[in-house]
Formats: sequence, C-alpha cells, structure tokens
Amino acid sequence: MPALTLSNDLKHRIREIVADVLEIGAEELTESSGFEETYNADSIVVIEILARFERHLGVVVRQDEVEGLTNLGAAYEIVARKLADRA
Repeated sequence: MPALTLSNDLKHRIREIVADVLEIGAEELTESSGFEETYNADSIVVIEILARFERHLGVVVRQDEVEGLTNLGAAYEIVARKLADRA
C-alpha cells in the first residue's frame, strides 16, 4: 500500500481546524503532542474536531475511529486515509 500523503495546504487547513477547536495558536501544535495530555481535550473536543473535518474538508469519520484521533499526526493520517478511500 502506498504511503498516504497530504499537500502542505491541506496539512495547514487541518492544523488550523484543530488549533481553533483547541483554542490555541496553530504554531503551538506539534504532530506528536497528545490532545488530551497536552491540551486537556476531552472526547467532546475530539468530536468537534471531527465535525469540523466533515464540515470543512468533506471527511466523514465513523464514531469507532474517534479513539484514533489523539494528536495532529493522527489527524493527518485519518484525513489522508479517508480521502484515499474516496478516490
């Protein structure tokens, strides 16, 4: 299976969405900082991130995939996978 890649523009949009929901500056996000551990995000916040992915990117994430959204790197992977599934 080929590596899942996103354009820099799409990564920027994902970062902006996540930062907005977490109410932090986009520059504060790293790919590995845990949403819960670093930014005190609970499951409601994660669901809001997913709702915005759907609204702004057209990416629908199933409820059983929510646990996988733990950091920005995981967000990139989820969006890339969903876009690849649509192709």
